[in-house]
Amino acid sequence: MSPPTALPEQVVIEPADDEQRDTLNAAMSRRLTTAPGLAGTDKNALIVNLVATAITAEQRVLVVSPDDAAAHEVWRRCEQAVSGLLVRPNSRDEGDNDQTAESGSDQDEERTRQAPESASTGAAGSDEPLASALAAYSDAARRAESLRAAVRAKTAADEEIRVAGRQRARALDAIGIGQGGSMGNGASGVISGSHTPAAYRLQAATDKDLTRLRTRSTKLSQPGRRSDGPRRRFLERLGIVATAESAVTLCLAVGAFAEAEISWRKLRPKGARPGETDLAAGLEAAEEQLRLRGAELVKAKLHSLRGVDEAAAPALAVTCSTTQQLPPEAGAFDLVIIDDANQCSVPAVLPVLFRAKRAVVIGDPLGLPHEQHEQHERYEQHWRGARVLREPPHAVGTGVAAHD
Repeated sequence: MSPPTALPEQVVIEPADDEQRDTLNAAMSRRLTTAPGLAGTDKNALIVNLVATAITAEQRVLVVSPDDAAAHEVWRRCEQAVSGLLVRPNSRDEGDNDQTAESGSDQDEERTRQAPESASTGAAGSDEPLASALAAYSDAARRAESLRAAVRAKTAADEEIRVAGRQRARALDAIGIGQGGSMGNGASGVISGSHTPAAYRLQAATDKDLTRLRTRSTKLSQPGRRSDGPRRRFLERLGIVATAESAVTLCLAVGAFAEAEISWRKLRPKGARPGETDLAAGLEAAEEQLRLRGAELVKAKLHSLRGVDEAAAPALAVTCSTTQQLPPEAGAFDLVIIDDANQCSVPAVLPVLFRAKRAVVIGDPLGLPHEQHEQHERYEQHWRGARVLREPPHAVGTGVAAHD
């Protein structure tokens, strides 16, 4: 394996579809990127990949969530992928940054204020393990992209074959062929009172004959011709009996069939090999290998950064209410990710964006906005409190509610 000449555009350590990969590319190049956080889209996987990509590029990352529960969930997902990938400086949740919790609140705050500077102190790719991990990931990324391209080409070819097959069938139907018949090995339907002769002639024609049929039928279908004799004789040679009123339409149908048949025959070999099952299995294995190599690359990068500075925290997870503890420096973070943005108020988000060189805003456009979310929470609290006051005490030891 030869060492790569540049860092990868994206580092994937969690499953990602084409839309999420496009979001990764946009987030690393645009000042503002928006991404839907709809239910079922696994937005936390996107956040993990965003953090991994930015850290590999030695960029400082800030992940902002509306509350502690959301911040903990993002931190937990990152921790499952790569231990130490994301740090919650002021968290007191059980299990969150145990080493940070033991150091005391003063050191927590100091780490938060020093984080932007500490992320860029390492030397990218200076040690052998990092260079090896980077080369292995680049090889896995090329393999996966090659298989993705093959799957896309296979899907496009299959769709083209289906389109050509439908056009072929419609043309056969238009000239009375294929009523109840098959598109593949001949038709068994009725052709103007005759059975298979016309169907056989058309579908058994050589490519050269089909080209001639297409050219001849196009000329005969021109509206400038006064006599229908040449049209009807052309159709009769194919076994198609036409009237003066239907001759033009049938000539057009024969030309359309010849065009569709030529396309269909050219496309069929493209859809024959390799099979969809083989490609899908190969791509799944390549994607899994890519994620494993990506995790190894991120671990090597974190080890390289923390080999220079043990307190290096290139990616922080905070809530909107704790961003005031960050240094008020414009562009202090290379990438800021705002999670559940629809639940964050505008005044809370503006100071976050002030500290961002680039920002990714993730939110559910169908979710409750910030104001309605707060109203809903207040209603729930009020309802729970009222319910506690209304419910009578339970009889001790009986499991049955006491009644007057």
